[in-house]
Amino acid sequence: FRKVVIKSDNALLVDLVGNGYAADSNISEWRLIYDLCKKDWQLKFQHVPRDHNRLAYCMDKAANSELNRLSLFDVKPTHARFVFEDD
Repeated sequence: FRKVVIKSDNALLVDLVGNGYAADSNISEWRLIYDLCKKDWQLKFQHVPRDHNRLAYCMDKAANSELNRLSLFDVKPTHARFVFEDD
């Protein structure tokens, strides 16, 4: 991929990484993220408020019960149906 859009509901994360402040961090994970950002691709960071992306948040919470695994949903999870219908 040459162009990547990274969306997060964490405004501080978007600011720190998107504006290069992570380069000065003593936290190794932040520096790894910064090193990835310096590679030969175009990155765009966007803040998306959680309440504007409720379905994705709900699906993420359902998938997180299976850490480090790809989660595919053939049918909407029961707890996500009301969010899906609202969106």
